[in-house]
Amino acid sequence: MKTENEESGMAGITMKHDNQSGQVLVEFAVLLPCWLLMILGVIQFSFIYTAKTVVEYASYSAARAVLVGEDPTLAAVTICSPITGTTVKDALPDPVIIPGWGALPRSEYSRLKTIVNVNSDDYLGDVSVTVQHDFELVVPVVNVFFAGMELGDTQIYEDATELYNLYGQWHIRITSDWTINRPWSQTDSPGPFPVEGTHPNPLVPP
Repeated sequence: MKTENEESGMAGITMKHDNQSGQVLVEFAVLLPCWLLMILGVIQFSFIYTAKTVVEYASYSAARAVLVGEDPTLAAVTICSPITGTTVKDALPDPVIIPGWGALPRSEYSRLKTIVNVNSDDYLGDVSVTVQHDFELVVPVVNVFFAGMELGDTQIYEDATELYNLYGQWHIRITSDWTINRPWSQTDSPGPFPVEGTHPNPLVPP
């Protein structure tokens, strides 16, 4: 049979345990939103950094396309298609058709959100291209905090509200420049070709 002191001791231990459980529950409820925001922020930042890498490769591909006489816009649109968001307000253009495979997924959205500017393309100089891509921020809650951010030396569009009004969703504008040196000499040519009857690009047949 338990004594009065033993019973009071057990009651004190039970009360202390209940108080600790309640305190842990309150702390968890307070910290859970912070943890969720942190996790969502890391996910969104990872998407942005991946998009930055893809746009840089798109600018290289566009410059390479100019170098070999192909369409730089088509090259950049094709490269940016996998990262392009599907939220738009305007009518969609035709998708990119890959011979033997069909329409490239999301390429019609990439045509709307990817712009290519050829900065220099003379026969004696370098090929310089700028690719601009409006990247959709798809992670909820935290996407508004990333709109208008700056990432390293990559130019990010500062007016996030204008992009939101343009597409109906938060976007950032990622811009990448790429310059390629021509691998052949044309300094001795009186015209656009180094030797009469030949093509200036050794990779493209005359």
